[in-house]
Amino acid sequence: MNLIDKLVFLKSCVATVKDPNNTEDILRALEKALTPEMAAPVIAHLKSDPQTKQAVESRLFMPYFKMEELEAYPEGTLAKELFHYYKKNGFEPTFFPMEEDNELNYLRSRVRKTHDIWHVVTGFDTSLPGELGLLGFAYQQMRSAPSVLVFILGLLHALIYKREILGECLESFNRGWTLGKNTRMIFGVDWLKMIGLPLTEVRAQMRLQPQKSLVELGAFHRPNEQVAL
Repeated sequence: MNLIDKLVFLKSCVATVKDPNNTEDILRALEKALTPEMAAPVIAHLKSDPQTKQAVESRLFMPYFKMEELEAYPEGTLAKELFHYYKKNGFEPTFFPMEEDNELNYLRSRVRKTHDIWHVVTGFDTSLPGELGLLGFAYQQMRSAPSVLVFILGLLHALIYKREILGECLESFNRGWTLGKNTRMIFGVDWLKMIGLPLTEVRAQMRLQPQKSLVELGAFHRPNEQVAL
């Protein structure tokens, strides 16, 4: 990482601590942190799974789904749940044109493209605790050190600005960590084949069993807030 990249990385980290809603700062921090040296053990871990190895080496195609396409699917399908996720959060499928000419760039591109699908299949929402829970899941799935980095930045934000949700953030990360450990590796899933299936069937195929958070069980009170990482 050259000096300019280091400065951009540090600026993005500081901006993330101040405002976790700024998705571009977070993605920039992740991508600067995911150097070829940092990515090598991630790719090696992903290739330890035969399906994921094939997906990485063949550059398994992953499209951006359009809202009108998702809305047309029946209720209960992964597609329709993804549509409801976008509508509830006021999001639109975001198009980030990225090169996929090597394994590192493919890794970066696929992480961007599948982030929202991972939210839906894991059941983690877009609050700060929900995003940190997804990071715990992602680390167990990919062994990506930048996931831990962003977790620390999110935790610092909670510690400085929102101490009332600090306990929930830690619980959510731990829940995601456990869920990621017990779920089959999903980085190489062909979502084009899964998108029309019932969400319950998709989760069953992945051995993915989301558990209720302590907020849902009444142990924590969460302010009415959404944070998009």
